Amino acid sequence: MHIAIVDDAREDAGRLETFLDRYQRETGTAIQVSTFAASVDFLEEFHGDYDIIFLDIEMPGSDGLEVAHEIRRKDETAAIVFITNMA
Repeated sequence: MHIAIVDDAREDAGRLETFLDRYQRETGTAIQVSTFAASVDFLEEFHGDYDIIFLDIEMPGSDGLEVAHEIRRKDETAAIVFITNMA
């Protein structure tokens, strides 16, 4: 399983990486995680090769909803999970 984390908050992205690593160890599921601190970096590299994308809603430059529209133009099947630290 190939997973992307797109989040400008390094601490939040690291917490999610820890959860995914734990899931991998407990289930024996092979997971490859790629983390991006900027949506522009993710979109430049994205070619429709992720199964799940954890996407921060509020990021500098573009919000997660705009990025989700770009993702859908290239890949209609990847699961998009919106994440945020907003109240």
